[in-house]
Amino acid sequence: MPRVEPSPTMSVAQTENKTDKDIVGAYPHLVGPFALFQIVGWIFALCEVFGWVGKVGYTVMDGTYPVDIAFCQLMFWGTLHFGPISDGRLSLVCRIAFCIEAVVICASCIAVFRPNAVADAVSGGNTTTIFGLEFEELPQMFLGYIEAVWWFVVFVPFAAWIGTTTLMVGRRRLVQHLPPSELAPFSTAFMRWYVLIFAIQGALSVWSIVRTMRAEDATAEEQILTDKGNYSLRAVSLVFSMLPGVHAIIFTCAGVTHEQFFARQAPRATYLAASFTLLYILIVAFDAVLVACASSSTDPLLQVHGVIELFGLENLPMMGLWLCAGYQFGLKFGHLKNFEATEAWLEQKRETAKVAV
Repeated sequence: MPRVEPSPTMSVAQTENKTDKDIVGAYPHLVGPFALFQIVGWIFALCEVFGWVGKVGYTVMDGTYPVDIAFCQLMFWGTLHFGPISDGRLSLVCRIAFCIEAVVICASCIAVFRPNAVADAVSGGNTTTIFGLEFEELPQMFLGYIEAVWWFVVFVPFAAWIGTTTLMVGRRRLVQHLPPSELAPFSTAFMRWYVLIFAIQGALSVWSIVRTMRAEDATAEEQILTDKGNYSLRAVSLVFSMLPGVHAIIFTCAGVTHEQFFARQAPRATYLAASFTLLYILIVAFDAVLVACASSSTDPLLQVHGVIELFGLENLPMMGLWLCAGYQFGLKFGHLKNFEATEAWLEQKRETAKVAV
């Protein structure tokens, strides 16, 4: 079916009728690369788990993860050229992908020992270092177990379910707040921003992989510093994944203008979301500076980095941002159980309220 661009006078309903495809069918050039990046990352990570490749396996997966997040947001909000076509299959694809990602990264955390200090690496993992102190009684993979639990929570209940559902609700609110004639230009601009972001993320991923390959035959000291540097590079890449989407969820999808924001006329949740965004960026930037300034793996600066990495602290304000977005969009518990039925119920409530007025 030929591509149809909405005309300035075309209604949303008319636009939707111009194609019987959903997002997966209408935008294979987006969904295809998303799946490809995911599969490549999973394969390399599992190859490390089974001992077929070295640390570069995890680095490839870690570098592609922010690209996956960027694609996920682009596929929801950069695909309105045909109007509000169905995103049901897309949400299923994203959920499955995040769940598989959780399994792969948890397997990596549980099966692969990643020393946080030279003492751990030299002793073969007989001791585990946590916050700069050595604990003889802790099992070798203690920190890996903690990280596995944390990443499972991040990927499955939050990203795969709450995050994906928030994207779906946000897409509906975006359509409600933008005139039909502005949907295609909004998506086109969104895509252009992500072309630049993908270029930046690609450079960061390649640099991480090169750093890992160079450190394969290096000392334990150099390998540990390389791992910590790669963590900060991935965190920076993830910030770029979020930027256009964050602007969309705080302003466009929520129906809040910049003028309202700076005039202090926006809802409180908007300012809370903006505060979480600022905190998120500051934590990532602070951690990157710590790692860049560390002179050795025993540098006291890295004790702070160790706390940030162990608990994924930069992810907490990011999760807070998405929870604020869900509140702004009117996310209900029913959305998590039956999305379409809950949206239909909310629409009926809005129509009833209009009639009452």
